[in-house]
Amino acid sequence: MKEIENNVEMGWLVKTKGPIRTNQYNHGHIFSGTREYFKQITFPICPACNQENSPIMYIDCSDSRLNNINLWNNNIICIQCHNGCGLKGKYGSPNYCWDYSNPNSPKIMNGNEPENIEGRVPKNWEFEGVEVELIPKVQRTRYRIELETRIGGEPTWIHNPLENKISIHCIICNNPMKMLFQWSETNMDYIPRGIRETAGAIMGNPGINIWYGCKDCKIMAQVVEVG
Repeated sequence: MKEIENNVEMGWLVKTKGPIRTNQYNHGHIFSGTREYFKQITFPICPACNQENSPIMYIDCSDSRLNNINLWNNNIICIQCHNGCGLKGKYGSPNYCWDYSNPNSPKIMNGNEPENIEGRVPKNWEFEGVEVELIPKVQRTRYRIELETRIGGEPTWIHNPLENKISIHCIICNNPMKMLFQWSETNMDYIPRGIRETAGAIMGNPGINIWYGCKDCKIMAQVVEVG
């Protein structure tokens, strides 16, 4: 991962605005949302809890504002298991890796068996879709932990927040992967609400989730840090 120097683009802050009122994805960046909302996508089933992965952030890469950070060749959706499943690895190990050769049908790739980390009864968690506003982040404040939700740029590591040389490598080509998306509740003006059997719940995030991508191999990886 390249060192952060002056004038390196830090990506775009993602500000949540409010719930989406339409029933099916049309265009633009979307935070959260139900699987039914993204009808064009087949979500993989988590082998630990037997529930489908859920949408976290749909990134519209046709947005010309993202051209300078060169994240992916087409639109991409960051997903996860809302039941807290994943691989219990060392610090910095991905919870999951997905193959996005078919962008509308990502496949879980982990060779080891994921575990239900939180040990709770699995549910079919789904949350409403939320409109977002992108705000440019032009520089890094080196001596402050920057947990903002953002597209692109460099990640923040909770346990070593000033470190900028940690790399997550693609499991296919072994090259360093780019950060696609970082999620925390820090700058969320609106937090998605649960629907159906999870109605009333809010889409909480006790730590920080980071999605990395290798656009050449079409691989995405998620790293979760809990403070």
